[in-house]
Amino acid sequence: TRRDEGKNHFHFFLEIDRSTMPHTVFREKIRAYRHYREQGLHAKKLGIKSFRVLTVTLTGARARNLRDLAGEMLPEGARKHFLFAAADNYSLQDPDPIFRNIYFSARDNGQHVTYPLIPEPESSLKRIA
Repeated sequence: TRRDEGKNHFHFFLEIDRSTMPHTVFREKIRAYRHYREQGLHAKKLGIKSFRVLTVTLTGARARNLRDLAGEMLPEGARKHFLFAAADNYSLQDPDPIFRNIYFSARDNGQHVTYPLIPEPESSLKRIA
């Protein structure tokens, strides 16, 4: 999908989850990302307008579990900035799935809706059933 110049950059913080940290640590990370965004530190320190947090897990079940956890603790407006996916969706031999609808969003607590990594230009995280 083509985007206008200046609207074609997306910034991500990447979390790789190997199922070794307890939920309390993950909650603290989500809380820290939320406060970083709310305080505008991404603009002050990095010079970027917005960012998303992408958490890649070992399994789809873990991705959904962490998505639900984030959805429970984040205010509704912040949930769309947190995406989750399983590592088995990716492959060095076939990297194309990275741009497909394989990402869960924290705003869809308990649902099996997936989204693309980069939303369509006409909407933000367009819902795809």
